[in-house]
Amino acid sequence: MSSQSDQPPKRGPGRPRKAAAAPAEPVAKRPVGRPRKVVAPAPTHAEKASQRPLEPADQKLVDAFARAFDLPSQLLNLLSSPTPRLLVVIPSKGRPGNIARAIDAWDLTGAFDIAQMVVLVEAAELEAYAQVIGPARYRPIMLVETGAPGYAHGANWAARRWISDQGLGAATDHLAVQGDDHLPETPGWAQRYVAELDQLVEQFGAGMVYGDDGLRGERLATEWAVSRSWVETIGRVIPALVGHLYSDTSVLDLAKAAGVARYLPDVWVRHLHPLAGRAEWDEQYRRVNSDRQQQDDRRIYIRWSTRPESSPKAGLVNQAAKLRALRP
Repeated sequence: MSSQSDQPPKRGPGRPRKAAAAPAEPVAKRPVGRPRKVVAPAPTHAEKASQRPLEPADQKLVDAFARAFDLPSQLLNLLSSPTPRLLVVIPSKGRPGNIARAIDAWDLTGAFDIAQMVVLVEAAELEAYAQVIGPARYRPIMLVETGAPGYAHGANWAARRWISDQGLGAATDHLAVQGDDHLPETPGWAQRYVAELDQLVEQFGAGMVYGDDGLRGERLATEWAVSRSWVETIGRVIPALVGHLYSDTSVLDLAKAAGVARYLPDVWVRHLHPLAGRAEWDEQYRRVNSDRQQQDDRRIYIRWSTRPESSPKAGLVNQAAKLRALRP
């Protein structure tokens, strides 16, 4: 009979004994070989432009600020580099108050972080619009005397200056057209337009996007944005050479025919039009919706939309073929 001292000592109370760790799984070694080649994405037009030296007159102004405020010229050069990627052209006539309203909407939706506003007006109205834009002069806004009066002609004039690098937001990658009666409501709408257009360009070589205007919805793009390649390929932003009416119709027709249209139902850019009960029928609305304007623009639109592909003049069919040819 064994004594108590011969028994193994009992484990007293305390922390439980740890279980043995499971053997580690063997780590697969990477095969030895040539490293994978990483292709950097092509720089955007804005990135290329930001690397350009400033014009002599602009550089002189930067240097003057540097001396006056004892700041490095390199810092001011960086701050003065173009950063917007979306140029938004707004032809306007007789409605400076609408531009003030649009500026407030851009502030609320963060559009100035990525977009530049260009307001096109006739010479006689420059002073009235300058008084409205003046308080917002530190934002990326340009007030420009139009070279072609009228909504559609003015937008196409601005688009030609844009692609010819004549100082009208030439650094941006995409172009939008809005009326002075459009009011963006969705935060980040401009950023969304840029992102969607980037995708379309990558997939199809060109693109066109539009949001919900609260009036026509998907059926009609009363405001829209297109890629630089769209304007460079057909030489304009509005494909049919109408004066006002059917401009939005022709843009959407061409985008659908080329397979590059994208509707964004969650992006609200309200059209504050009398037909929606959101504005009065002022002189400008009556003029551009007159019977004469309707007849003239309809005739031009029908001629454009039915022109055969073999025609030397621009039409829906041959413009769509040119845009489809951009596909990678």
